[in-house]
Amino acid sequence: MFGRFDPFEELNMITDMFLDFFSEGEKRYFPALNLYQNGDKYEVKVIVPGVKKEDLEIEAVEGSLRIKGERKREEDGNYLRQERTSGEFIKTVNIPENVAIDKISATLKDGILTITMPIKEEAKPKKIEVKAN
Repeated sequence: MFGRFDPFEELNMITDMFLDFFSEGEKRYFPALNLYQNGDKYEVKVIVPGVKKEDLEIEAVEGSLRIKGERKREEDGNYLRQERTSGEFIKTVNIPENVAIDKISATLKDGILTITMPIKEEAKPKKIEVKAN
């Protein structure tokens, strides 16, 4: 349903966890992501508070949706405590085979990036009328 296995997606996740665990000081920023089917479309919701529209890039590449972005660090002076992470991120999601790639759209509202991937018309269930003789 969701296409072929993407070893690079798995490698990205392992690399991200490794770098985050062993990094000193500021942690890297990795937004949470949900993918679900909503009727005749799939939706990806990515939580990206503080990320501006111009700091996001979304590409459909070889059966994958690649989401790149950056939450920039605020330089307000010397931090006494810093829990809010910043930095660049890349998230990759396999695109289901029945998605109309040319109709994928994205919106950013209230810190939530919503990517809508409509299902191809030919892949939608067709109602078949039963006729009586």
